[in-house]
Amino acid sequence: MSKKIVGIIAFPVAVAISAAVIVSFLQFEPALTSAEEELLRFTYEPVQIIERQPLMVTKLISPIEMPVIPPDYIPPPPEIVLPDPLPMEVSLVIINSGRRIAIIDGYVVSEGDFINGTRIAKIERDRVFIVLQDVGRWIWIR
Repeated sequence: MSKKIVGIIAFPVAVAISAAVIVSFLQFEPALTSAEEELLRFTYEPVQIIERQPLMVTKLISPIEMPVIPPDYIPPPPEIVLPDPLPMEVSLVIINSGRRIAIIDGYVVSEGDFINGTRIAKIERDRVFIVLQDVGRWIWIR
């Protein structure tokens, strides 16, 4: 074999051997924390397992007092309060070629639009019908 090939093969081996010799002379500090070293020193100790007996509950008292309701009691129906629609003012209505537009409180709206949760149901020549939570009313143009 040529000297060049022998040098290529021998050089990495020589570097590895010299690195091993240098490392063997160096003193390295352990890179573990004291908690990690304590974990390394852990030894297993057998633990005696005691079998638990089931607990018998004789009387259970609720921390919440519940009223006693007779079986034939029927509660009264809840009082229904209808919402008062918001005060709105119609300032302009435009009906052109089947398109209906109104200006309510400064907003340009069409039928089906919403203002503050109130639906614009119908726009006529001089009034607008609004619906708020299934309660409707007419607002006249001013």
